Amino acid sequence: MFLWFSARMLKLKSSSPRARNHALDAWRGLAALAVLGAHLSDSLATFYPDSPFRHGGGLEAFLLHGQIGVDIFFLISGYIVFLSALRFRASKKRDIASFLSKRVIRIYAPYLPVAILLGLAYSVLPSISKAGEPRVVNWIKSLTLFPIAGDYSLSVAWTLSYEMFFYCIVACSIAFAGSIKKLIVAAIPSLTVIAYFLLSGRYGVGGTSNPWELLSSPYNLEFFAGCVLAFAVFQASQNAESKHLSGFPLGTWFPKALYFAAIILMLMPFQNGVVYRFLLLSLVALTISPLASASISRLRICNILAALGLFSYSLYLVHNPLQSLLVRMSVWLGLPSLFSAVALVFIPVACAFVYYISVESKSLELIKLVPDGARATAA
Repeated sequence: MFLWFSARMLKLKSSSPRARNHALDAWRGLAALAVLGAHLSDSLATFYPDSPFRHGGGLEAFLLHGQIGVDIFFLISGYIVFLSALRFRASKKRDIASFLSKRVIRIYAPYLPVAILLGLAYSVLPSISKAGEPRVVNWIKSLTLFPIAGDYSLSVAWTLSYEMFFYCIVACSIAFAGSIKKLIVAAIPSLTVIAYFLLSGRYGVGGTSNPWELLSSPYNLEFFAGCVLAFAVFQASQNAESKHLSGFPLGTWFPKALYFAAIILMLMPFQNGVVYRFLLLSLVALTISPLASASISRLRICNILAALGLFSYSLYLVHNPLQSLLVRMSVWLGLPSLFSAVALVFIPVACAFVYYISVESKSLELIKLVPDGARATAA
């Protein structure tokens, strides 16, 4: 029911002057489901140690592979934010504060209610965490997402620290007139990663205990890959006679084949190494480009996943604490592991939709109230 309703909302949003990219929304939905599956496996393996979801089993390996969804989110984030920055500058606007304010509202407004509620819960009952030791929440880190030592109240919030770091880099790039200079500024974290790798022989650990861990993380390469895609799309749209790009040169069947190939590759439980990530993210990038997305958007599976992608951020925020609560209730009620697994998927999805309607959508309306900034007097 909620997927049908979100699909109706998606159609309404698509009637706007700049239609939504359904292929991109579909990847958001699929990535959110993949991350949900990874955390589902962790919960079930801990509380149902003798079930098919047990640690070391094949089902656990398959579900844990869903962590690759985070990499897809970072690629998409780079594409969306950098394309937005390029369009922002092309419209003769240079108000960095306005651009960054919108991104801050987009991240923090839906996040803070969940973070505060969980922080209070851990303060009252620190043992509710399934970890061996009680969770000690660092309130400064949880509320600001600034990379310092300590635990977040919401475990998945580490990815949002990277998002805010990326947004700050892109906001700095807006100050540069040419789009090439913007790309160079956005590349700085990636250059740091490569230099660190050449000097140390390994990639950064990708943690959030200090700013250096963010700057040296290989996740920067994925975000920058999205920026490169955005730059290519923007340049193509600027150079074309029409702002709408034509279809894929090989016809409508080829983008669809790429799309299904990317989904199959994502679902295969390969080791998430550099080569695998490169191949998968390359396919994802091709399918969300305007040349391919128009054909892919006609697929029914794409529209279903796009409906889920509409509230994927809400799902990302609420699924982990809900799963932690639901799996405990399942054990207390004596429910079998399979029934618990179904509940740990459908109930968070339903609750995420409610959270989107009641909280996240309101923050999107709030973003529209932020002024875009004065137009520049010179190009």
